[in-house]
Amino acid sequence: MNNAFAYQRYHARLQRVITYIDVHLSEDLSVETLAAVAAFSPFHFQRQFTPMFGIGVPRFIVMPAVPTSVIF
Repeated sequence: MNNAFAYQRYHARLQRVITYIDVHLSEDLSVETLAAVAAFSPFHFQRQFTPMFGIGVPRFIVMPAVPTSVIF
């Protein structure tokens, strides 16, 4: 598998997680749950998420709530 193809596949899987977080923000968003959405082990999920998006999973989950709390 070439690196560009692997990157695209990983990016697509992690993009599913981003969509899942947006839709399920008020639910349990454990690393295990998000890893299952991406079809990764929890360990591998965390290792892939941070370099791909430049931020760790826990901080990313909190980020969408920040603008809303600032507005209100």
